Amino acid sequence: MILEEIILKNFRNFADSTIRLKEKSLIIGANDIGKSNLFYALRILLDRSLSEADLEPRESDFCAFTDSDELSITLKFSSVDEDCVIAKLREHRSNDGEIYLQYIAKKKANVDHSSYLFRAGKSMDCLTEIQSRFYLKVLNLRYLGSNRDLFSYIRSEKKYLLHDAQENRSDTEKNADVKILKEIGNHLDKVNKEVRGLNYVKAATSSLNSELSKLAFHHTKEDVVFDVGAADPDGFTQNLRLAIERDGRILEVGGDGRNNQVFMALWSSRNAVSKSDLEFTIHCVEEPEAHLHPHQQRKLAEYLVKSVPGQVIISSHSSQIAAEFSPNSIIRLRKINDEATVAASEGCSEVIKEALFDFGYRLDAINAETFYAATVFLVEGPSEVLFFRALARALDIDLDRMNISVTMVDGVGFLPYVQMLDALEVPWVVRTDNDIFKVPRTNYYRLAGFQRAIDIAQSSYRLNTKDKALLAEIKPKIAKLTESRVPTSLLPELKELRQLLKSCNIFLARQDLESDLTQSDIQDDLALYYGEKDLALLLEEMQAHKATGMFDFLQANTDCLQKLNGSAFHKQLQRCQKLVSGT
Repeated sequence: MILEEIILKNFRNFADSTIRLKEKSLIIGANDIGKSNLFYALRILLDRSLSEADLEPRESDFCAFTDSDELSITLKFSSVDEDCVIAKLREHRSNDGEIYLQYIAKKKANVDHSSYLFRAGKSMDCLTEIQSRFYLKVLNLRYLGSNRDLFSYIRSEKKYLLHDAQENRSDTEKNADVKILKEIGNHLDKVNKEVRGLNYVKAATSSLNSELSKLAFHHTKEDVVFDVGAADPDGFTQNLRLAIERDGRILEVGGDGRNNQVFMALWSSRNAVSKSDLEFTIHCVEEPEAHLHPHQQRKLAEYLVKSVPGQVIISSHSSQIAAEFSPNSIIRLRKINDEATVAASEGCSEVIKEALFDFGYRLDAINAETFYAATVFLVEGPSEVLFFRALARALDIDLDRMNISVTMVDGVGFLPYVQMLDALEVPWVVRTDNDIFKVPRTNYYRLAGFQRAIDIAQSSYRLNTKDKALLAEIKPKIAKLTESRVPTSLLPELKELRQLLKSCNIFLARQDLESDLTQSDIQDDLALYYGEKDLALLLEEMQAHKATGMFDFLQANTDCLQKLNGSAFHKQLQRCQKLVSGT
């Protein structure tokens, strides 16, 4: 059995969204995009801890981007074969093993009447009203929110963990424990007597009992005493605390990161122990990565996926966790026109799987950052990354504030990146060099930069008939040139092509980054820094040192980048800004 789809209409951030899930799903997206709201939608239908009062809709539950006074949350379950669930929801299960559950709420018109109802059915077309959430006896969601109190949870859950372990003992183990507890009781008696024998403890109890005798006569035959925390072994073991043993010494469990790991281990153990054939449980975890360094974030993702039984849904802001998740299990939430939230490719899908599969070895924590971006600026190498980030700072463009990532493809392999971003519905801008390469084993040359840009445009954008014709017409012309420079006859067509590519967010350099900079308004600053006034020698020097030279130059010459205000470089960053703002 699996929760396969969530359909949200007019609920909080979601105007009309369908979100597909897998057995293990990761939800990603920017802050305030609706990850917590998505979890709350699930909780309304599946969380036993929510009261009847929690189910009453509030004004804030209705989507602000629509005029509707009704909201609905629909869950589609497939492969429903569990006997416990079938027994409870048999009449609502289709022959294909599907069950739909729905919550519908209306804005309150009369406080004397319920403003919501629950429905169930074999399909979306045959949902009938049911009596509240009676199915929760067999169908349940366990939710772990991001605002969790580590210490109080650890204190409470350790008792459940001990209790469950007690219940699962064999008779032999129980008999052995009885003997050990008796020995512990004898030790406790001895320790309590020795503690009370301490001079300062005797003085404190004597003083306390003296004062108490002044308050009540009928308690004078009783003495209040100090003990080690429990008078009997059962009480003593119920008050055990978690600690760390290292080299024979007992230490406090310290640090929020370590406490978070203990927290997750307790939560996972509790759920693993309590797994039963009497119910089907879905586990939802918000931001499990709190306080953990990158290696432990990756390990925690693996641990939760492998250790927690059944369906697991995790939300995270960690690119480390995103890089470790199965490609077809990633759900990226995004906004439409800066308003309502939807899931890219409607959640877990083969489209995303194929795009990320093609992306392959390139997926790491740095590139996984792009999953969370509002726009990604794709460039060829580290020199471009260093330059454009520095240029943005110099021109007061706050890339982090706008969630813009400048990402290198480490060469000219843009297509896998573009296809991945399209699958996740992340806007992008490309800047690539205007390379001219010799065709191997021939005397011809090709405009490799233009060819590359055309391939990107054709693979990603829905072009109109005129644009398609232009690309089809010019593509063979640039593939077989007789010299290593652009013939004059092609210049008008290439100018028109550049404009078309810009409309597709693809920017072609005049030549490459270093050449374009030597012909820009910071030419003199570069010449002074490198000690070369001759442009040919300056370019040779810059290209010889590439990223290292760019890094050193930018460290000492950031202010000069303000001269590039309004330049082609600036316009490429502005295009990223426009994609974020939707203008």
